[in-house]
Amino acid sequence: MKHLCIKFCFVIAFAITGTLTNMAQIQNTIISFLKETPKGNINNCTGEDLMNLLDEKAKEWVESIECNNIDIVNGRSGIRMNGDVNNETDTWIKINFKTSLLMNCLRINTYAIGLDNNTQIELMSNDNEHFSTTINTSTILTSSASDIYNAIYKNTITPQASYTRPDDVSLSPLHSVYICVPKQNQNASVQFYAFRIFYNGITEEKDISTSVSTIQDSSINEKTDYFDTTGRKLSGPPASGIYIRRTGNRIEKLFAGGRK
Repeated sequence: MKHLCIKFCFVIAFAITGTLTNMAQIQNTIISFLKETPKGNINNCTGEDLMNLLDEKAKEWVESIECNNIDIVNGRSGIRMNGDVNNETDTWIKINFKTSLLMNCLRINTYAIGLDNNTQIELMSNDNEHFSTTINTSTILTSSASDIYNAIYKNTITPQASYTRPDDVSLSPLHSVYICVPKQNQNASVQFYAFRIFYNGITEEKDISTSVSTIQDSSINEKTDYFDTTGRKLSGPPASGIYIRRTGNRIEKLFAGGRK
């Protein structure tokens, strides 16, 4: 009877973990440069200029931004990437993310429009996974920052570039996204608004505890930290919902407040 109970506990633990994993796979967040419509011009922006265009939710994910040949245009939402023939280098933005136990990117939807037709845009994650596509003009250029953000949030506009990470890297945490307009032989530029990141909310499988015995064996001498599903650190376990507990090198995905 004792062995039967142990087996039953393992089955339940596996079932709960599988359920939470499936739930986490549909999570997504928007990183946008749409905090407000700019009231003035800034040429050759710095990373700090671009950080100031992020809302507080986006800043929970983003550690820093690097960029080159980027402008903020008065009255025009988003940021302008200038692929001018006079540029000596490519035009690019690199967004560096905060270290997170949860942000394992599955897909990236990029919301950018070409101010000239057939503008090439390149997208790279973690400095080595490369994607390239051509984008065309769109009708959202003159919309307000809040209107564009709401349209992206509600999925009422189609992303101009989408990228799905290869299966063999989809469980590796997302450290950075690199967006580039290559040096052009003619004037070409892109108005870039935002991108949506779809993530599965788990680290590599070997780092996830799925057995009851492993959870029970946590040492009281090891430091325990708690995180919500965006990777934000908590002061303690929440009263309800999904959360992450890290004890030493062990990472556990737990559900507080009972099962639904």
